[in-house]
Amino acid sequence: MDIKQKTTKVQRNAPKYMSVVITILVLLTLSSVAERSTPTRYVIDQTSSVSSMQDGAIQMGKPANTPSSVGSKTLGDDQAEYKMALDKETGLRVIATRVIEAKYKPDVLIDSQLDSIESTYGITLKTHFPRLRLIFCESSHFSKLQSTIDALNTDERFEYAKLQVIDHINTPR
Repeated sequence: MDIKQKTTKVQRNAPKYMSVVITILVLLTLSSVAERSTPTRYVIDQTSSVSSMQDGAIQMGKPANTPSSVGSKTLGDDQAEYKMALDKETGLRVIATRVIEAKYKPDVLIDSQLDSIESTYGITLKTHFPRLRLIFCESSHFSKLQSTIDALNTDERFEYAKLQVIDHINTPR
């Protein structure tokens, strides 16, 4: 097959390939919009307070429909290091931290905006991984955590924001 025949074949098939490419792009766009608008995966039990990882591991072993007060100390929202949460996808209990993972978009100059982000959302930067475009921030209040994550997810500077949880703990037998 000479070059002229190959060129003719490509020209005939181009509309077919373009429709496939456009369909893929539309599906990718819709999936990213759907990902940003998905309902909350974790439901934090605001009445629980986990004072240690050991306490959390004990509570993780309980069924999700039992009261969370057994084995935990009652601490205020500001004092609790962790809280129990229900993972709606798996139905299992997890330990919720106050840490939010947020990935920012490639064109965002995050270093110049960190102070503004911290003051706007009431969070404190803990770790920044520039090559991964990830920041890890901590909220001082569990009660404001979900609304902060929702607000970050609607902020155009970020691809996503999600709660950091501990969903499995290896314990010796």
